[in-house]
Amino acid sequence: MKRVVLFLATNLAIIVVLGITLRLLGVERILDEQGVGLDYRSLLIF
Repeated sequence: MKRVVLFLATNLAIIVVLGITLRLLGVERILDEQGVGLDYRSLLIF
């Protein structure tokens, strides 16, 4: 059980860091302009 919780916590932390990094670098805005939106829910499930 502990292993599963740690796995899920790690995945969530990676998604959060990725989102913050993309916003700070402006990559998210560029992707939105080109019509390529990141679906964080799909990334989290994957």
